[in-house]
Amino acid sequence: MTHDPSFLSSAPGAAPDGPGDSFPWRQWMEAAPVALWVIEAGQVLWANEACARLLGGTGPDLLVGQALTQWLGAQGQEALQATMRPDSPQQSKSSVSLRLGRHDGSPRDVEVQFAHLGWQGRHLVLMAFHDVTLRASELRQLLRSRRTLRELSASLVEAREEERRHIARELHDELGQRLTALKLEMSACAMVHQVHPSAPVFRTLDETVAAVRRIAADLRPPMLDDLGPVAAIDWLCQQHQLRTGLQIQVRIEVPPERLPPTLATPVYRIVQEALTNIARHAQATQAQVHLFVRAGYLVISVQDDGVGFGVAPQRPSGSFGLIGIRERALMLGGTVWMGRGEWGGAHLEVHLPMQAAAQATPPTSGDGRTTGFFDTNFGDVEP
Repeated sequence: MTHDPSFLSSAPGAAPDGPGDSFPWRQWMEAAPVALWVIEAGQVLWANEACARLLGGTGPDLLVGQALTQWLGAQGQEALQATMRPDSPQQSKSSVSLRLGRHDGSPRDVEVQFAHLGWQGRHLVLMAFHDVTLRASELRQLLRSRRTLRELSASLVEAREEERRHIARELHDELGQRLTALKLEMSACAMVHQVHPSAPVFRTLDETVAAVRRIAADLRPPMLDDLGPVAAIDWLCQQHQLRTGLQIQVRIEVPPERLPPTLATPVYRIVQEALTNIARHAQATQAQVHLFVRAGYLVISVQDDGVGFGVAPQRPSGSFGLIGIRERALMLGGTVWMGRGEWGGAHLEVHLPMQAAAQATPPTSGDGRTTGFFDTNFGDVEP
């Protein structure tokens, strides 16, 4: 493109070659508080005072004839021009976020809006720049804060799982063995003193042993570490059905060897929390737990025939079950979807990437690290 002195040197609103050739609305654009410039073939044809202030120049005339790469860089100009092409699939975008480099070298984050103009048979592009540096900086700080909180959450979840494992082991190995030894000693004493083994003290002791085993299994079932999540989830559903009367259909279409070790604990806890939510809030009689693989993702689908989530459901005070499910999924790079299921009740689907989990290194303690298809879309739907 060659410099057009007649266009650039003409007074605002005047025509370079006569009244019929006047550039439209130029006088208004000169006084606009928004940074504006007109480009042609990648070079600045005209700019207003606000644009010069944004770029830190002494006047708009210094911008004329300069290439976009001077402020946008080669990559920024390429991305902008790809979006501005009339045939671009992204041309319907209302704005494009870019980073400008000022004359003093300092960067500014801007949102660019543009319009294609035809003037005297030439193709021009009018661009408006909105300085969003402060907003972009605050957004980056917010994202860093969220990332830090998620890392902290992952660390807390891992520490809690390790503590559960430790307490369950202590209950099973220490307290369980001591209770068993006590029962043997009481049996020997009963034989000496001819006490019938059906005495209340023996029943109480048996109930205590059973309670300790149940509590240890609820904290962390040994089969989760010994047999893997498939067997543990099947056992969990059976126990939940016995305790609540909820009829649970279990469909696990994932071979145990295909499940990465890092997914064992998160998958078990997600199913456990989903079933707990159903028992507390759904008023359901039936539920289904379905695990399968789709497009490289492990899909955990849990649905019921209960009351569902309603039109504008509210999370009861002190209930954080679905928040915990979402956080576990996000920490693993997965997503959560929820809505109404085929049975008329609530339907929860969690998608966890298999490949990322397979490449992760399990912690030395043997616990699956809880680092969480659809976009996460919770809104207020949190029972």
